[in-house]
Amino acid sequence: AILTQTHSNVTRGKPCKQQHAPQFRSVATSMDMPELQRDTTGDGINATSETQSFTLIRRCSLWEFSVGALSNPEKVRTFSTYEELMVCWESLPLPSQLLQNKPRRFSSLVSQVGFAEISAIALSREDIQPIWEDPANFAGGHWLVTLKPKHVKPDEADKIWRELALGAMFGQLQCADLVNVVRLIDKISGQRRVMDNIRIEVWYDGKATPQEVESLGTIVEASMRSFSESAMKPKDALTHRRHHHAV
Repeated sequence: AILTQTHSNVTRGKPCKQQHAPQFRSVATSMDMPELQRDTTGDGINATSETQSFTLIRRCSLWEFSVGALSNPEKVRTFSTYEELMVCWESLPLPSQLLQNKPRRFSSLVSQVGFAEISAIALSREDIQPIWEDPANFAGGHWLVTLKPKHVKPDEADKIWRELALGAMFGQLQCADLVNVVRLIDKISGQRRVMDNIRIEVWYDGKATPQEVESLGTIVEASMRSFSESAMKPKDALTHRRHHHAV
């Protein structure tokens, strides 16, 4: 059975591999700034030459999911450098497009038959597949961010997605070392239903301790609040789920 609980009911745990409480540091507004490129001491990016070419410490891959096929991802490409990922990021669909119905659905980045709808995209570490059955994910779980049109503005949704996805892949988000996958899922019906939402899943490694999992949840919540306090109003705004019971 899947364990589901709201973050408001979670007891805060110890920070990820730190002795002090985790302090949230926003990264969404700094991803394209020269200051990031000059900082070569972080966990995610390392300068390889004086020509501003930066290699990711851990490569990451982009995946997409056809409508109704969240368990069958298709790899789009793998990124080895900061520049490769950022160039591709500029062409990726954003949550705001769904909230504004522009377009109604995300479109495939690899389809050879013109416009093809997809229901989700994901970024994952190295060769980890964004499926529960992957050995790195099997004993892990994820923090589920549920963004509802009534409580979040389109630009706020974009910033939260960018913060969590790029922050995790670049190692700039605290507890990023625990994150294997960040997935964006389209749950907008196009008919303005009360249940419409956009979901962002932050998957953590199966080796994470309970204290590290709770610390990651604290960071995810802080990311949400830094851009939209109202996004946290619904009781199910941030929930936790285990993929499988540990064996």
